[in-house]
Amino acid sequence: MDTSKRVFYCMLVFMLASTAVSATTVELTADKNQTYVGESIRFTLHLYSDKKISGALTIVNLDEKKQERTLFQSIKPGCTCSSDTRVEGDFTDTSSFKPVKAGNYQARAYFDQAEKTVNFTVKEHTPSTTTSTSTSTTTSTTTTSTTTTDTTTTTTSSTVTSTTIEQTAEPVSSSIFDRCPCEWAPFIIAGILIFLALVDAVYKYISGGRK
Repeated sequence: MDTSKRVFYCMLVFMLASTAVSATTVELTADKNQTYVGESIRFTLHLYSDKKISGALTIVNLDEKKQERTLFQSIKPGCTCSSDTRVEGDFTDTSSFKPVKAGNYQARAYFDQAEKTVNFTVKEHTPSTTTSTSTSTTTSTTTTSTTTTDTTTTTTSSTVTSTTIEQTAEPVSSSIFDRCPCEWAPFIIAGILIFLALVDAVYKYISGGRK
């Protein structure tokens, strides 16, 4: 093998090694694979990268094929007022999800084309039934020339059933002031300037009328 080919292969091996070292590592685990409506399931997300990475940890309803919740986001700021939430280096996040309906779900962690998923099932609580039985016995005796004893037994049963009621999360109202200040601050400033201009115009009109 000549010198040029050796140099080429050495550079190729170096580039592959550098790519392997700088690759993003994503790990996702859950504390259980089955839960019930109204009970939380906890997820542990571990990320590693030598550069800032973007992505999210989301919960997907596989039955309805839609995203239910975003548990964690690592995103680049959309405007200069927002902070950069992208993670870098060794990072671990713990979050939980409390389902409000039964079905098949998937936790999906996707960061810079690296993906990990965890499937889990949510079930309804089974209503618990408790049955109590009470028995009362009545005995009557009649005496004639021939003694006969008749016994009558009456049995009364009562059933008490307790049912678990599904709790539904209330929707949270969002405000414009919860968004990035770059989205609403210009409107506030423009409103103040328009108000001052109107006040100045009214003042000049009143002052001119007095002359």
